[in-house]
Amino acid sequence: MTGGYIKKNLFEENLDNISDLEIKRIYFLQEEIKKHSHKYYNLANPDISDEQYDELFRELKLLEAKYPDITKDDSPTQKVGAPLTGRLKKIAHNLPMLSLDNVFNEQELIKFISSICTKISIEQVDFICEPKIDGLALSLVYENRKLSYALTRGDGVIGEDITHNALMIKSIPKELPEEPDIPDYLEIRGEAFFYKDDFIKMNTQEGMKFSNARNAAAGTLRILDSNYLSNRPLSFIAYSVYGKNEGYYSTQEATLKNLLKANFVIQDNIKKIKSSDECQNFYEYLLNKRNDLPYEIDGLVIKVNEKKYQTSLGETTHSPRWAVAYKFPANKVNTVLENVSFQIGRTGVLTPVAQLKPVNIDGATVSNASLHNRDEIKRLGLRIGDNVEVCRSGDVIPKVLRVIYDKRPLDTKDIIEPTHCLSCNTKLVISQEQGSNYYCPAGIICPAQKLHSLIHFCSRNAMNIVGLGEQLIIKLYNIGKLNSFVDIFKLEQKDFLELPNIKDKLSNKLVSAIDLSRNVTLDKFIFSLGIIGVGEVASKNLAEYFKSFERIKIATYEELLQVVDIGDITAKSIYSFLNSQDKEHKINLDELVNYLKIENPSSSVDTQNEYVNGKNIVITGTLDRPRDFYSKALIKNGANMTSTISSKVDMLIIGREPGSKLMKAQKLGLQIVSEDILKKWLKID
Repeated sequence: MTGGYIKKNLFEENLDNISDLEIKRIYFLQEEIKKHSHKYYNLANPDISDEQYDELFRELKLLEAKYPDITKDDSPTQKVGAPLTGRLKKIAHNLPMLSLDNVFNEQELIKFISSICTKISIEQVDFICEPKIDGLALSLVYENRKLSYALTRGDGVIGEDITHNALMIKSIPKELPEEPDIPDYLEIRGEAFFYKDDFIKMNTQEGMKFSNARNAAAGTLRILDSNYLSNRPLSFIAYSVYGKNEGYYSTQEATLKNLLKANFVIQDNIKKIKSSDECQNFYEYLLNKRNDLPYEIDGLVIKVNEKKYQTSLGETTHSPRWAVAYKFPANKVNTVLENVSFQIGRTGVLTPVAQLKPVNIDGATVSNASLHNRDEIKRLGLRIGDNVEVCRSGDVIPKVLRVIYDKRPLDTKDIIEPTHCLSCNTKLVISQEQGSNYYCPAGIICPAQKLHSLIHFCSRNAMNIVGLGEQLIIKLYNIGKLNSFVDIFKLEQKDFLELPNIKDKLSNKLVSAIDLSRNVTLDKFIFSLGIIGVGEVASKNLAEYFKSFERIKIATYEELLQVVDIGDITAKSIYSFLNSQDKEHKINLDELVNYLKIENPSSSVDTQNEYVNGKNIVITGTLDRPRDFYSKALIKNGANMTSTISSKVDMLIIGREPGSKLMKAQKLGLQIVSEDILKKWLKID
């Protein structure tokens, strides 16, 4: 039984006259779930997790099945959603918006699929599997191809009219294309949500306190003034269609294809399966991939493909019998925040790190977690000694999710931020360029920043000095052999032999690796310098635009802004780095170039290709030829290559399984081109 985390309330105490404990539990669960449903659906502010809610709901279903005579009509198992609030106009759904039943393990999955085959007397049934987006369900009604109105799920029978806000969501078409097979009346259902990056950006810019993207979506859609949505970039993915022309959605497979034709965004990770084994394999694939997706998912939705079988199977008052949600297990744990330490990195930013009581998450022992910045500490309301909920973001980086306030000890302590750099004792400051973070303005003269810059310079994606890793660099730095980029190329075999456990063979290899790195492409060299805001893509764009390091060094701020993906802050950062008033920095930079042979990009560019010349292009998906092959060919035909979808991009080239970039490109209305068309443009066989 569940309920250990629920305190006994007055309602529970008033059940003392009922002798049967299980019946008493049914009444308690019915009221408790109603309360949590109201907080989840109407207030967008749940105080228990999805897993806890599912556990309560599941327990109630099992008990009501055992005592069907006492199941009330207003039980949560007989309803969908929650009672409606009074703020928004109410409209009845043409068809009820039902919730999905859940399965939680492979045995329950097998039982579900077997029961479907048994009920329709077929040995094997086709299913469509789709990721379950953790957002807010919407119904969009189109009449004569124009969006007539948009509703939330509400209580499943009546929804809230949020048409004014739906019109502000870019991925919701306001008018459907003039396709001959699109019915005059069409109802589209799908999920409104925030992409992870959009949610983080919105929470930071607005100073919001939403605990997760789902709550933010629910709260945003219920805002009465749609002007607020201009700063809240909601998105919409469609997954089902209802209309008067049943042939338009005869299968779920056909539904998804027709949604694309009607200019809706659908999910990438969709799979047709015929067995529980195939479904389980896809579930495990998604479970491993979930943190790499651009939006939050909390499980897998499994639907019977054929509409005629869906109709035959029917539905209960709560759920369709032909679909189920296979929920992911929770990957969050509770532990204690024992302390917070602070680090100064390559860019000088002061980063807080949570020191946790060691805890196991998904097979890994976690004792530290990133807190990102000082705003995150304030947002979470952290204090030393707090009980906290922790997860592993992307199954790699541990993250503190929230403080468990009802378990806060009486002796917690404030987190004290340093006022001076922990490395050079320079007074920490806040600037617009660094957001609201404290950072050390000493730059390269700060020992911590200098050391991290040296580590970055030698790394694989920069100068790629094989064998000269972080630990060796720290040792050379500590004995005074390594103080600048130039010092790397002055290192001799004897310098390495001064270090413990370094013998002749290894020292020779290290000297050879340094010599090999002297031949470097311009983009790799720019990236290795560690200029704040200049990553690998920006480095390539700078190299392609200016053609030589000498030309970049004399570039004006205005010229730097002309480069794709270079904005105001990055342009200022580049200009400041290359025109520093620090004499030692300037001397080292000038001298460094003399130790290297920097290969400039080819200047043989064909500017006659009308399709791609002057266009900013992104490539995504699996292609017949290596992506680098096409990138080089496009550059030779006058294109500018970038890896990030933004308003500066003109075109997206897609291969197989294009992923989230396709969705973002569709949102922005970019030109989308297949590999076959690209081959024709570039005259590639």
